[in-house]
Amino acid sequence: QRVRFNTVGVAQLSLPIYDGGLNKKKKTEAAASYRAAQAKTQDTQEQIRADVRQAANNMEFSQARYRNAQQQIAQASDALNRAQGRYRYGVGQNLDVLDAETQLSQARLARAQAMYNYTLGQYQLRRATGEQIWQ
Repeated sequence: QRVRFNTVGVAQLSLPIYDGGLNKKKKTEAAASYRAAQAKTQDTQEQIRADVRQAANNMEFSQARYRNAQQQIAQASDALNRAQGRYRYGVGQNLDVLDAETQLSQARLARAQAMYNYTLGQYQLRRATGEQIWQ
């Protein structure tokens, strides 16, 4: 009588036949999240482009205003000199001199505002392009 040894192996395979649509739902959600992220990225890129264009336009407009203000200052200075000369010789009135001084001051203020707006445009452009402004 011989003793015989037998070996038995057990393997279990679990394969769900129906998962209630869980995998399909996860795939759909992942695809929707991906599309939303792409849309947000595209929106951000468009906003950056718009900010850069706006800052560049502001700088260009400010340069034009600065040149215009320079011309106004020259004209107002000339008008003030003429008004002072007429007043000095008794031909003009003091009000003419005051008006000319006011026009000159307004032209200088317009130039200062244009310089400020140009500088502001430079900082807006730097910010829009991601350049570090403050260190």
